[in-house]
Amino acid sequence: MAEVAGLVLGTLALVGVFEDCVGLISQIAAAKSMGQDYEILETKLDIEKTLLLQWADRLQLFKRQQYDKRLDDPEIRVITERTLGCIRLLLQDGTDLQSRYGVLPAKRDEDIQASSVMSRRLMSHQKDQLVHLQAENRRNGFSTFTKIKWVIKDKERFECLIRDLSELIASLNKMLPPLHQEGPARTQLRKEINRVQDIGMLKAILHASTDYNTDLIDETNKAITAECARLVLDRLWFRLIDDRRQNIADAYSQTLEWAIHPPISTATWSDLNKWLRSGRDIYWVSGKPGSGKSTLMKYLYDHPAVKNMLKEWAGDRTLTMASFFLWNLGTEEQKSQKGLARGLLYHVLSVAPSLIPVTLPSMWREAQSDSMEIALPSEKELSQAFMRLGTDVQDGAYVFFIDGLDEFSGDHRYSISFVQQLAKCPNIKVLLSSRPIDTCVAAFSSKPNLALQDLTKGDIELYVANTVRSHPYVAELKALDDAVTERLIDDLQKKAAGVFLWVVLACRSLLEGFAAFDNPSELQGRVDELPPELKDLFRHILDRISPRYLTQAAKLLQICYKSRLLEISDSISTLALAWADGNNLSIPSLQSFKKQSLEEQRAKCAMLEGRLRSRCMGLLEVHRVATLHSGPLEGLVNSSVDFMHRTVFEFLNTPGIWDLDCLQTNDSGFDATIVLSYMSSFLLYL
Repeated sequence: MAEVAGLVLGTLALVGVFEDCVGLISQIAAAKSMGQDYEILETKLDIEKTLLLQWADRLQLFKRQQYDKRLDDPEIRVITERTLGCIRLLLQDGTDLQSRYGVLPAKRDEDIQASSVMSRRLMSHQKDQLVHLQAENRRNGFSTFTKIKWVIKDKERFECLIRDLSELIASLNKMLPPLHQEGPARTQLRKEINRVQDIGMLKAILHASTDYNTDLIDETNKAITAECARLVLDRLWFRLIDDRRQNIADAYSQTLEWAIHPPISTATWSDLNKWLRSGRDIYWVSGKPGSGKSTLMKYLYDHPAVKNMLKEWAGDRTLTMASFFLWNLGTEEQKSQKGLARGLLYHVLSVAPSLIPVTLPSMWREAQSDSMEIALPSEKELSQAFMRLGTDVQDGAYVFFIDGLDEFSGDHRYSISFVQQLAKCPNIKVLLSSRPIDTCVAAFSSKPNLALQDLTKGDIELYVANTVRSHPYVAELKALDDAVTERLIDDLQKKAAGVFLWVVLACRSLLEGFAAFDNPSELQGRVDELPPELKDLFRHILDRISPRYLTQAAKLLQICYKSRLLEISDSISTLALAWADGNNLSIPSLQSFKKQSLEEQRAKCAMLEGRLRSRCMGLLEVHRVATLHSGPLEGLVNSSVDFMHRTVFEFLNTPGIWDLDCLQTNDSGFDATIVLSYMSSFLLYL
C-alpha cells in the first residue's frame, strides 16, 4: 500500500513539474511593437507548448488511475522528471533568460501580443485539466516559480531558447513513444493546424515550423493549400448551383431504359450507348417542351451504368463527370453562361482541388495573398480555365452534362459557342439537351443526336397503363371494361404526342375522375380537356419570344389557331404559309400571285421553318412528308405546319388568353381568316 501511495505521490510531483513548465512557457509573449518576426517567434513557442501538452494528454498524466503505467518505472519516471525539471529551470532562471535568450520583464504599460489562435485552441482543449492541476498544485505546494511576464526582445537569441526547448520536448516523446495503434506525437497539432481557416495564421505557423519540425512544415503547407482551395471553391459556389437538378423528378419506374440499352426501334437516332463508350465532341438531346429532357439528363447523370460506359472512353485517364441544369425562371446564375461555367468548374475542382492552381491561377494567387474577398473570375478567365483543363491536364477525362441550353437568358449563340469550344478539347466531351430552337438546330443537328418525343412512346404507354390499371377504381371495382380502359390509354398516348409532361397532367385529371366515380363518357371528356397546369408552361414560352418577333409570332399563331378553330382544313400548307409570311402577312400584299420554281418553293419553305423556330419558339412546327430522297429540303414543299402539340391550341382557346400583351398583332388591318383565304387561293393558283 505504501508503495502504491509512493507511486501516486511521485506522479503528482511529476504533474506539478509539468504544470510549472506550461505556466512558465505561458509567461513569455511578444511585444506588439516588435512586428511580425516576433509574432512568428511566439507562434514557435506556442507549437512547443502544444507538443508538450499533447505529450501529457497522450500519457493521460492528469488522471490518477488511468495514466500511462510506464511512468511507474522508477528509471523512466526519474528521467522524465529530470527532463521536465530542465525545462522548468530553462524558463525559470530570470538572469539566464535575459542574458542568454534575450527576453526582458514586461513593463507595466507595455502592449503585449495576445495568444495566437493556435495557442488559444490548444489551451482550450486542456483547460479543464489545467484548472484542476493548478488547484491541486496550490494545495500540495508543488508550484515554485514566481510569475513574471517576459517579453521577447532579441530575435536571434530567442531562437536559441526555442531550439533548446524543442530538443528537451523531443526527448520526452522519444523516451515515451506512442503505444501500438496510437497516432504520432504531433497528430493533435496537425488536427489543430488543419482547423485553422486563416491564411495569415497558417503562414505564421509555416514560418515558425523550423528545420527541426520538418513534418510540421509539410503539414502546414498542406493546410495552406487546402484553405486556398476552399476559398476558391467557396467563391465559385452559389446557393442554387444544383437546385434545378435536385428538383427534377426522378424517371418513372422502368422508363428511359432504352437510352442505355436501346431496343430495336423504327425511330432514327444516334446510338447514345456507343457515344458514351467511345464517342467524342457533342451529343445533343433535343425535345419538345415537356417531353422529359431534364428527366432524361438527370437519369443519365445519376445512372451507374453510364459512368461505367464513360470509363471505357476515359481509359487510363481519370474520369470526372460534372453537370449543370440551366433554368430560365431561376436566378441570374442559373440562367447565364457565367453561372454555367462556374457550376461546371466548381464540380470538377471539388473532386480535384489540385487542379485549381492550373485552371484558375489568378484566383489562386489572390487566395494565397490572404485577400479579404477573392474576386469572381471574369468570362475570359473561365473560358481559359476550361481550355487549360482540356489541354494541359493530360491524365484527365471530363464529361459535362448540360441541360436546357435553350433556357439561357442571353444570346444563344454565345452559349452555343461556349459548348462548341469545350468540345474541341481532346479531353472533354459534352452531353447537352435543349428544345430544337433554330440556333441549336443549326449548331447541333449534324452531331450525334436524338429527338426525345420520338422515343418515349413506350414510356408513355407504360406510365398511362400503370396509372390507370393500378387504380382501385379500375383494378378492384372493375368500373371500366377492358375496351374502355384500352381506348382511354390509347387516346392519352396519342394526344400526348411524346410530351411526357402533358400525359402526367392528363393522368391527374383522369385520377380525379376516378375519385369522383365518373362514368366512361365523363372520363373520355376529361381526356379531351386541357389540363390547367399547362397554362404556365405555354405562357412561359410566349413570354420568352423576343420583343422584335412578338407581332409576327402573334399573327402566325392566330392563323394556325383560326385554321383549327374554324376547321378550314386538316393542316396548313407550309408552302402557302411561307408565301404569306414572305409578303409580311400583309393583306394588301397578298392580293397578287406569282409563279415559283421548285427551288424557290423549297428555299421559302426552309426559311419559314427557321422563322417558326425563332418567332414561335417551337409552338408551331413543320411536319415533313416522308420521301425517297434524303436531302435537307426534300419533303418541305408538301409538308404542313401545325401546333407542336394539341394542348397549344387548347391553351390558345382558353377564354381571355388572346388579351395577353404577347399575343397582340398591333395591326388593325390584320385578319387571320382573310389571310387563310388568300393562302387557299394561292395554292389553287399554283
